[in-house]
Amino acid sequence: MLPEENQQPKPADTQAADQNTQNENPALPRLRTMKYDASHYLKEKNISFLDLVAKEQQKHEEEVFEFRDRMTDQIWFKVILTLIVLIVLGIGGYAAFTYFVAQPVTLQPGEAAPKNYLAVERRDVVSTREGDRAGLFEKLRASRKDRLPSGSIKQVIIKLENLSGTAHYATIKEFFGTLDFRPPNDLAANLENNFNFLIYYTPQGASAGMILEPKNPERAFAQMVAWERSIILDWRYFYFDQTITSTSKVFTDDVIKNIDMRILNITEGTDLMYGFFAGKYLLISTSREFMELMISRLLTSPPVK
Repeated sequence: MLPEENQQPKPADTQAADQNTQNENPALPRLRTMKYDASHYLKEKNISFLDLVAKEQQKHEEEVFEFRDRMTDQIWFKVILTLIVLIVLGIGGYAAFTYFVAQPVTLQPGEAAPKNYLAVERRDVVSTREGDRAGLFEKLRASRKDRLPSGSIKQVIIKLENLSGTAHYATIKEFFGTLDFRPPNDLAANLENNFNFLIYYTPQGASAGMILEPKNPERAFAQMVAWERSIILDWRYFYFDQTITSTSKVFTDDVIKNIDMRILNITEGTDLMYGFFAGKYLLISTSREFMELMISRLLTSPPVK
């Protein structure tokens, strides 16, 4: 095509026809596209495409964070609600226990306190349910842990409670029965109801002992000899600081402070022994040192009938 300046001018009628054609067919309007809208939005807001992407990412992170906060609030709500429920159940259970089980314990009318055969530094009273073997052992162990100075003796007095809310001092038969001791059947019947359970404290630990009053001392000696075969299985729980199972050893005769004794030497320094003081009182001890101290105190201040 020739340059405009070199082209021949169109005839007048041709120019008029072109003008009419242009008037009849005006130019089509520009179509809106996504690209156009995006560029127009960026230009109007005076931001770049990277800024737009960054804001969208920030908005997404804030939405996730708010969701997590709501989840955390729900968890805390459940935890607090669970604690409230547990507290209410605990209060209700304690109230039921107090009402139905832990009624105030009163001694039976007219019951006298147990006789004290030996001078001691302190006397403790422990209570447990009738027949509660584990409970009585636990109370005796707890009393043992409440230490006194070395060389001191503590007497533990035992009360047995029943479901009616009354209690009484344990007899020797009830003591043996609660602890599931298995002496000869007629030994408990040959003993007075009164007895002393004693704990002796040393720097190394504690020893246990008992003072009982036989009705017939000669029969009681024969019954104790019969018990020798299994007595260690009953008394092993009173070795508070050691574990005792059984032993193949047998009792032998010995003398402590001019009193005949029967002694079972379990291990070096660990013994079980018994003897009769003044032919009237049966003494049992888990250590020689404790037996010597019991005899010394009985000689100084004999029991009063």
